[in-house]
Amino acid sequence: MLAQLHEDDAWTRVARSTVYRALETLEGAGLVHAMRTPQAEMRFEWVADQPGHHHVTCDGCGAEVEVPLTSIAGLQREIREQSGFEVSVRHLALRGRCPGCRARIEQGQAAS
Repeated sequence: MLAQLHEDDAWTRVARSTVYRALETLEGAGLVHAMRTPQAEMRFEWVADQPGHHHVTCDGCGAEVEVPLTSIAGLQREIREQSGFEVSVRHLALRGRCPGCRARIEQGQAAS
């Protein structure tokens, strides 16, 4: 986003802190979702028009895949039954290892 702003001369005076404050406001309003990458970078995604937005992120290489999770309704029901809470799951981020990183780990272990 900052790179796009700096491409347009009219926006070259926009401070980085202003952009991040605007993103925090949008996140508070439920329009964007902030995510920290494995490289400790912040990433923001527009989620306002999406009923559910779910990702799997690789801890090894940072690859990210959006996944449709149809079982969210069952999870919501289970949480309600166990705790009494009515939860709204708009974004779920799961972490793990992608097939490529798993294969590299397995090859490294096999070579040992």
